[in-house]
Amino acid sequence: MAYKPNHYNIQIKPIFQNDGKEYPFEGLTDKEREKVTNRPKNTEFRFIIKTLRKYFGDDVEFRETSMKGYMELTFLTDNEMKILRNISEDTEDLPIKYGRSTLKFQIGTYTYDAPPCNGMPDCECRECFCECEKCTS
Repeated sequence: MAYKPNHYNIQIKPIFQNDGKEYPFEGLTDKEREKVTNRPKNTEFRFIIKTLRKYFGDDVEFRETSMKGYMELTFLTDNEMKILRNISEDTEDLPIKYGRSTLKFQIGTYTYDAPPCNGMPDCECRECFCECEKCTS
């Protein structure tokens, strides 16, 4: 059975593409950030959230990070990470400031479950059953 880790604290950068140009999401202004609980007026942000919920359900956990324009997803399975890498969502006729464009996500840093012990001396899990110097030190 193939190893399928869970992924945590996934840093993503939403990017809108139009006519071969990339327009990274600029983040919310302080005024817009205050309205997040009451449907912010930032169309790009709303489209990003709508897209994430479309692919991962209404319970997807996310937050804006201290790095402007980045967001963090709390948890995704291995299959969901594959989906995230392949998202290419057309904004259609929404009033996005970049015009009709395609939303994609650039994936930054994340953590994931360690692979299970393979019983070999070079395994880093420290549960190996051999007596080599690497495993016993």
